[in-house]
Amino acid sequence: RDLNQNHHWRSLYGAASPRLKDQELILRFISLFSNSENYKKPLKGFLNEFLKKHQNMQGLDPEKLRHIFEETCSVINEGLGKNAFRLRAQINAALVDAIMCGVANRIEDHPLLSLDQLQSAYEELTSNEEFLSSIARATADEDRVKKRLSLAKVAFADLT
Repeated sequence: RDLNQNHHWRSLYGAASPRLKDQELILRFISLFSNSENYKKPLKGFLNEFLKKHQNMQGLDPEKLRHIFEETCSVINEGLGKNAFRLRAQINAALVDAIMCGVANRIEDHPLLSLDQLQSAYEELTSNEEFLSSIARATADEDRVKKRLSLAKVAFADLT
């Protein structure tokens, strides 16, 4: 709930969701960023298991996750703007997973000092047919989740 109040996140997501979809996307990010190598469908089951295992943030580093989340949202908001999670009018949850995890992985390696290359890497990624397929249908499929996260990680890995 606390992360959901972050002003960069709010700018990217929009108004708070009465159905808590915004909080679900934050949970998806934290669980995939922390544990994507163990992802198994269904997504709901993966999220429930993650919550059960890490109740009250047990076994996680809450400050590190807060920092990564806030920095990732800041970079995406400043570098890509409020439409970063939308290929059309609505937010694409699979796109959120990929962009957030890809940028977060890059930030975790070392701080992103320049936003100049971010837009071109994003445009290249979102024009890749393999990536677009991984966010278009059957998005909870293990292969598609791993593919989109991998492609996003590679897309943002070399930014300076």
